[in-house]
Amino acid sequence: MKPANYSTIMPRIALESLKLINVNELIRLVGKNLEEIFSFLVNTTYREEIVRACGD
Repeated sequence: MKPANYSTIMPRIALESLKLINVNELIRLVGKNLEEIFSFLVNTTYREEIVRACGD
């Protein structure tokens, strides 16, 4: 890969790997109440943060 391509492709790949919630799942959560959102997020990589925030 040429250096010019590397600087534009690699950040995009890095960002794609950081997405922790699928876009479709995120869209599905819009408009839901907090309890439904928390119950969804507790089954994702955000579990620890949700448990800390809720205190349960």
